[in-house]
Amino acid sequence: MKKTIFRYGCRAGITITTFSTINWFLFSDLLDYSSSEIVGYLSILVALSTIPLSIRYYQQQHSKQPLSLKEIWSLGIGISTVAATFMYLYSALFFHYMGDDFMQWTQANMDSTQWQQMQAQMATMPSYFLSPWFQAFVMFATVFLIGVIITIICTLVVKLRPN
Repeated sequence: MKKTIFRYGCRAGITITTFSTINWFLFSDLLDYSSSEIVGYLSILVALSTIPLSIRYYQQQHSKQPLSLKEIWSLGIGISTVAATFMYLYSALFFHYMGDDFMQWTQANMDSTQWQQMQAQMATMPSYFLSPWFQAFVMFATVFLIGVIITIICTLVVKLRPN
């Protein structure tokens, strides 16, 4: 199971970081903040589609009986953790090296009212909120939680469908 988790988790992580890199370096001039955010969430969903694929692969390779709840959960959470770790490392490096450029891009893609609201909101937050490590943790948590939701859906589908 560890090999399957690692293989599919790495595929998901590489997919997310590749889409994120392409989104930033190729499409940031073409997309506004909201559109770029949608592309980001779609890339997470596409990447984490490896969870149901891994469940199907694992079942075909290792047993002809339906997988147990524990096996499905282990695959989904394992893949989510590996993919989220990729995103954590990517985000930490991105915000460390590109954080100022990202803030300038964000400001340029918001109207003045939105930007002022965001600035006021950020002024009330602790100083560590804008650190690359905290931003990376937020991205880790986002990818991981979406992976948990996909795992729950996969578990329900597998357990509720007739044999």
